[in-house]
Amino acid sequence: MTSPIYCGYRFPVDVIHRAIWLYLRFTLSYRDVEELLAERGIVVSYETIRRWVTTFGPQIAGRLRARRPVPHRRWHLDEMFVRIGGKQMYLWRAVDAEGEVLEVLVQAHRDHRAAAKLMRKLLKRQGLGPIEWVTDKYPAYGAALRDLQLKARHVRGKQANNRAESSHVPVRRREWKLQGFKSPRSAQQFLAMHAATYNTFNVCRHLLTARTHRFLRTEAFGNYRRSVIGLMERPLLIHLRSSLIWGLPCTDPAPTRNAIKHGFVGSRFAECICRVVACHDYLRPFGSGPCRSSVQIAYRRLSAQQSSQREPD
Repeated sequence: MTSPIYCGYRFPVDVIHRAIWLYLRFTLSYRDVEELLAERGIVVSYETIRRWVTTFGPQIAGRLRARRPVPHRRWHLDEMFVRIGGKQMYLWRAVDAEGEVLEVLVQAHRDHRAAAKLMRKLLKRQGLGPIEWVTDKYPAYGAALRDLQLKARHVRGKQANNRAESSHVPVRRREWKLQGFKSPRSAQQFLAMHAATYNTFNVCRHLLTARTHRFLRTEAFGNYRRSVIGLMERPLLIHLRSSLIWGLPCTDPAPTRNAIKHGFVGSRFAECICRVVACHDYLRPFGSGPCRSSVQIAYRRLSAQQSSQREPD
């Protein structure tokens, strides 16, 4: 059974995620990905690939971020100039001492308010604070730290912030390939997806042996696959529960919306969800993708068993 979030898409799920991975992992344009897929016999337009990336990319990036370990407690902050839609804007970045991209933020200003906004968003996302802030000598960082009353050590120095300066290189490369960003919103969305994918597959090859590099690369592929599978499993479970409860066909793209529309909410919904979870053992003989009739048969078996248990001896 195909996950409901992929209903209406002509191509298989594996093709969709392979195209997304190629675009986010490598310095490729949508037309480059289109040509790579065409070499494999998959004819798809670059506009379709763009829609796949904008639809499923943020969800995959969110699951990748959730799988990342706790970052190093020394954080580097820096900003760079970017031209978006013909207007000069600023890309603020935060990375840890190991090169992990912690946060990216596109803003129109370069002052202490913009720096404070980056710090607040960074602390909120990470849920902890650093033991040391490393920045260049731009005075906006010191003013933002004073406004937020952050007591961690603040180190200033141009060479001390080389870690953040080096993190701009992949973004500049993608910016050149994209021929510039078109809007702040699209730039923010792409940079967030790119940062999550970059963190997963960046293993510092020059510091590792070949055997260790292969091990970490295999682990990165596993994390990406688990993120994709997790994206498919959760909506599929919701769709399976809705099909079992409300008798909706498995091809319905929005069973939960239909259930709410007809007023099936509240305690009855919670009770039926518990019954679906209890049906798990009955669904196993039908395989990983039971059809609607199989689900209904399992529900009847469970209901009959519960009825017999409630009858007095």
